[in-house]
Amino acid sequence: MPEQARKKLLVTWRPRANNQWNKILTFFAKRNQSNAYSEKLDAELDHILELLSIDTEWGQKTKQRGMRRFTFANYALFYPGEKGQHRSDGHRRHET
Repeated sequence: MPEQARKKLLVTWRPRANNQWNKILTFFAKRNQSNAYSEKLDAELDHILELLSIDTEWGQKTKQRGMRRFTFANYALFYPGEKGQHRSDGHRRHET
């Protein structure tokens, strides 16, 4: 029996999270005088968001009911992770 295709979930960023992420990317771009590391971090996050949009159970359960955490590098992404719901903190593009 063929495996049913999973429906991808939409990832929507909250303005605060979007702002924080852009500040992190800007910090590294200025400190390193290059966008290379910021672009690497952003690409890694894009990959993680792609995985989470397919299966929200990749992250660890938290003490807060229905919330999960996915940790990468020195950062954590918190999102609702119960079946049937998903709202993470929306996607953005970094510009310096």
